[in-house]
Amino acid sequence: STKLTYDEVTNTGMMYKPYQNPRPEIVGTVVAPFSKGVIAMGEKDFHPLSANFLYDKWIKSHWDNYVQGKTNVGQKACPLDWRVARTIMVADDDKVAKDYGRNSEQSPYRFYYRNLYHKLRKGKRDAVFSMDGKTPENPVPLDEILDNLVIAGGVNEVVDRILALHEKVGDFGELVYAGLDWADPVLARRSMVLMAEEVMPRVNKALGHSRMDRCSACQSNTQPRARARRHRLDAWRQRHGPSGDEACGRAGHQQGSSERHGLGGQPLQQPRGSRLALRSHGVGARHDRSVLRGG
Repeated sequence: STKLTYDEVTNTGMMYKPYQNPRPEIVGTVVAPFSKGVIAMGEKDFHPLSANFLYDKWIKSHWDNYVQGKTNVGQKACPLDWRVARTIMVADDDKVAKDYGRNSEQSPYRFYYRNLYHKLRKGKRDAVFSMDGKTPENPVPLDEILDNLVIAGGVNEVVDRILALHEKVGDFGELVYAGLDWADPVLARRSMVLMAEEVMPRVNKALGHSRMDRCSACQSNTQPRARARRHRLDAWRQRHGPSGDEACGRAGHQQGSSERHGLGGQPLQQPRGSRLALRSHGVGARHDRSVLRGG
């Protein structure tokens, strides 16, 4: 009761009515492969965010369980509601990106995964770093973890890695850029700028035109927040036109096929996909050592 919790001096202790109807969006992070919690998220209309320290191989299990949860309550799952986090480092120079994002002993990415692995190993929860879903008997080499979980390189390589991820897991609404400590603020800022201005426009161009109008789950009158997303996108289109729609980057679905170019410049067929949004999200583990930028 607020009679017990309300504090007149600080004006705290009350549960205020949210502006959103029926409530704000609730997003839950998902770590374990085949997590049963994702089924409950689907049933309660919570939205999953697949963790950045989960191997690509297990990510799709989250979507499958979310679909099951939605089916249990007679609803259709919408890819817009699924977020996938990855650990990404982009730089103008490929060697700099890989040194800062993976190879250097001073890399904040290496520091983060070294500490994270130690904690999960100690708690016997390091199955996320295995290819069979079981807790490894022997420690997993740090370089193997970094190779599987860090997307580091120049713009072209990062674009190809993200598109390969999409081909493996299918449609999802947002790519969440996991934020680590800025051991080198110049490189860290440049990575985010390149993601927003170079990588994501190329990814969305490769994935093709929006198929949102064909998503029955997004059009359902029983899902007011999905309708609200459609209204926001329509308003954006009216203000900015097609180019603004691409800059908005909200996830939808595609009609027809599209073409993308690999590192060698050869066209590669990308038959289907979803327009991705980009979101930055901070993660734990502090790192205060300076990092030298390689030549």
